[in-house]
Amino acid sequence: HERMMDELENEMWLQELAYERKQEEKQRKKNEEEKARKKKEAKLRGMLLEGAFDGDLDEVKQALAEGADPDVADGAGHTALSEGSAGGQLEVVVLLAEMGAGPNSRGEFN
Repeated sequence: HERMMDELENEMWLQELAYERKQEEKQRKKNEEEKARKKKEAKLRGMLLEGAFDGDLDEVKQALAEGADPDVADGAGHTALSEGSAGGQLEVVVLLAEMGAGPNSRGEFN
């Protein structure tokens, strides 16, 4: 009887270990997906902000097509719309406004 109990305890321990490993793997995958999402978001933010300032309409369109938020801002709060305006890029400003970019953003120098 004692041997049977030991075997059951061992089996339970193995099942618990397998469950913990599955949970760790799920968390690892979740962390990797979040890291990839943030990396893509940063890339699109850079494309949109730089493209807006430089007047690169194709780059702005590509960033938006890939999911960039038209209201994305840099660390100082400058949005693509404000960057396009500062760079004198009328076509970019019109496109961003049509895509729903908010005209009332305030950056660091408000």
